[in-house]
Amino acid sequence: MNQIEDVCKDVEKTINQTIQNTLNKLEEDCEKISDLVDKELELDRYRLVPIAQLSLAGLSKSFDIPFSPGTCYQ
Repeated sequence: MNQIEDVCKDVEKTINQTIQNTLNKLEEDCEKISDLVDKELELDRYRLVPIAQLSLAGLSKSFDIPFSPGTCYQ
């Protein structure tokens, strides 16, 4: 009976270690995804500024309103 308990403990230890390794990898992957999302959001912010400035510049010309791109975005 003692040998069976030893085998069961080894199996449990192996399962627990595998679960812990999987959780560690999941945490690492989540951090990478979060960093990538943050970088993409930052890039989008810089990509959208010229588009918004062009749109505002076009509108200002349509209504003959002076427009300076530096006054809308910093």
